[in-house]
Amino acid sequence: MGQNSFSNKIVLNNGIFNVSWNFNASLDTFEFLLEVRTTGWIGFGFALNAPTNMMDYDVAVGGVLSNGTTYLQPGMSIYLVWAYHPSVDAEPMSSFSQHPNDARGVMQQTLIPAAITPTPTPVTATPAITATPVVEVRPMHFANFLQLDNNGNYNVSWVYNNSMDTLHFMVEVKTTGWIGFGVATQAPNMMMNYDVAVGGASGGAGYLWDYLTVGRRLPQLDRQQDWMLTYFREENSVTTLRFYRQRDTNDSPNDIVIQPGTSIYLVWAYHRSVDAQPSSFPQHPNDARGVMQQTLIPAAITTTPTPGRTDTEQRRLEITILLAVSLGLIVVNLILLSMGLAYFCRIMNTVAAK
Repeated sequence: MGQNSFSNKIVLNNGIFNVSWNFNASLDTFEFLLEVRTTGWIGFGFALNAPTNMMDYDVAVGGVLSNGTTYLQPGMSIYLVWAYHPSVDAEPMSSFSQHPNDARGVMQQTLIPAAITPTPTPVTATPAITATPVVEVRPMHFANFLQLDNNGNYNVSWVYNNSMDTLHFMVEVKTTGWIGFGVATQAPNMMMNYDVAVGGASGGAGYLWDYLTVGRRLPQLDRQQDWMLTYFREENSVTTLRFYRQRDTNDSPNDIVIQPGTSIYLVWAYHRSVDAQPSSFPQHPNDARGVMQQTLIPAAITTTPTPGRTDTEQRRLEITILLAVSLGLIVVNLILLSMGLAYFCRIMNTVAAK
């Protein structure tokens, strides 16, 4: 993403579609910046629920025309179209009555006036005003943190989102090349059936692809891409990636279901300098890969129920309470002979005292 982006950033579609935004509290407005690898139209918007067969999405569609102008230019006239029904309301997601012929129309209008270029007036030079730069908010590691090698070259952290049933990861690796990270039910086993993602940063863009390893050779690209990149950065020969996946992707046998309370093998590798392409990337060095067994999602905590009292025990308890109330006095003596201390506690029944 470019240097002029806002501090809040999301990388979508493996770095092809990047969005950043800022909220202006004083004006109660959002500002967005989109960077998309396309020469066609771009769509972006919001929805309360999705995916819903594209129903009720609030979206904007824009782009840059072949002559270098945007879709809506200052000084450009467009058509305003309008209609209404005199008495019947509309229902969302349903049909509504057609407007009468005299209750609709079209009008051509220039919404944005053409820019007025004033004649410059000579003025005394004044010191230039330096704009305050936008400070990028860099993500921090998640609560669960592991150093996967002995030298601190490969670090990973993660968190499990129970409400979304997703696992979120952040890897920080001393490399400018590709980074591999994944899970396996058995490892090491000649790199068979590892569910992995390979990603990195190249040319100012991030990338991440979902693979299934098939031995010590180039892994096969998964048709269903389930590892999703959300952040990337390459600085001072260190690459940082954030990504997530569903705990259960429903993509068997290409993906592994990560079960709560069950240990799994974390598999990792990287190349120190060369980035990956979807269908080809160089093999990692022997000292730049590894395996570690770990439980990513703790088992659910089950409260042990307290055994219930029998009928006989319950009657004894009730009789004891009745006797204590009738006497109106409970005396407890605890003598700690081993410590040479005596503790005397007496509780008087105030009702009886009266």
